[in-house]
Amino acid sequence: MANWTTGSSRPKNHLADYTLLLHLLGHWNLDPKPLLNNYMMMKVVRKMVSILDQRFQDAEQRFFEVMYGTKKSCTPRWKLCVSDTDSALGFALGALFVKASFAEDSKAIAEDMVAEIKRAFEDSLQYVGWMDPETKEAAKEKADAIYNMIGYPKFIMEPKELDKVFNDFEVVSDHYFQNVMQYYNFSGRVTADQLRKAPNRDQWSMTPPTVNAYYNPTKNEMVLPAGILQAPFYNRAWPKALNFGGIGVVMGHELTHAFDDQGREYDKDGNLRSWWRNSSVEAFKKQTECMVEQYSNYSVNQEPLNGKHTLGENIADNGGLKAAYKAYENWVQKNGEEAVLPALGMTNHQLFFVGFAQVWCSVRTPESSHEGVITDPHSPSRFRVIGTVSNSHEFSKHFNCKVDSPMNPRKKCELCEGGDAWCDVITYDVGLPIGAGVRRCFPNLSVLPDCWRRQQRHVERSVLSWSKMTLNPPAADGKH
Repeated sequence: MANWTTGSSRPKNHLADYTLLLHLLGHWNLDPKPLLNNYMMMKVVRKMVSILDQRFQDAEQRFFEVMYGTKKSCTPRWKLCVSDTDSALGFALGALFVKASFAEDSKAIAEDMVAEIKRAFEDSLQYVGWMDPETKEAAKEKADAIYNMIGYPKFIMEPKELDKVFNDFEVVSDHYFQNVMQYYNFSGRVTADQLRKAPNRDQWSMTPPTVNAYYNPTKNEMVLPAGILQAPFYNRAWPKALNFGGIGVVMGHELTHAFDDQGREYDKDGNLRSWWRNSSVEAFKKQTECMVEQYSNYSVNQEPLNGKHTLGENIADNGGLKAAYKAYENWVQKNGEEAVLPALGMTNHQLFFVGFAQVWCSVRTPESSHEGVITDPHSPSRFRVIGTVSNSHEFSKHFNCKVDSPMNPRKKCELCEGGDAWCDVITYDVGLPIGAGVRRCFPNLSVLPDCWRRQQRHVERSVLSWSKMTLNPPAADGKH
């Protein structure tokens, strides 16, 4: 599965790790038994250490300091408890979360946005000059067939149905370790019971409170849990520009995964087969070379990125933002321009890019950044923003970036010909000041100032002011 936030883009394949390890041991002429025993035991220890006593957790903390540069965790105990509960009883917890925090009309709004973005994506297929007509038609059919799962599965709101799911899971008060072991046992039985049965199209791989999203190529489905349908990605009272720039890009990102370097290998029914003509496959590979080179030229702490390793996610970031932007333009054409947020001195089109960029504000230690460069299929947050918008004609136009400035290079990586195609790319530098009257193209991109967080709070205050005006318009006498 390909997902939105950092982390593995597909479920961890321990069998593949095991097979690779065997291959390496054979290559080095080493006795595999001791190392394989240590490997298996280490997997068990890493799985169990967080639920054992303080001695084990102290050892894990020392490991994290070396691996990620993090000092002793200051995570409140209640957050750890909620996280563990979500891991084991996520759908039961999800029912409480949905009742307390999720507005039902948000689901309908999100479904409409997905439809708009899918329509924009399909309309833009006509501009992809290197793709043959037959493959274009098949791509449109696949996009039409994507199964959208938004918010939460219906069964969690039915107490009897929810009870059936956890009927065989026994929990005993004051026996934390045993309860976790019981869950592993229960989860294993549930998984084994699904073996050789027809796949359940409505089965979710993320719980409702999860702040993430994913596309599953084997089912051709896109899942957006209720947890991501909140700030900073979405708010029902926000301007459409912010919502399309936030959650809209997430939707476009997951949609584009269906056609990236790996998703394109699956057809509309989730079958692994060649459905592109060879000419289009070769043209696609050639078009992606530019993006591989572009991202490989970025570096974190003097460590270059691997543009080939992150290609799929970079394609999804670029294509997702383009599809969301086009969908927003279509919305404006049908509904008219929105009121502009007060005090910012920004147009709504600029706000769209800010809505996208602000979700990637983050801080990482050098050790964590190094680990991410090696293992994460996503580019670092900074370059998920900079890399994408610097390819965008629309971004350069709305922010008046001079040609050959860092944010508007003459050479742009596009997986299509023409500036309005589905895989054109869009991004915005998280570190750039966005006050009125300030030139937004700077030659020095090596510094990421902390003014962004102040600006984000400014945006939030303006959104609040805007929403109050919109939801409570002044009366005839001028009073609210």
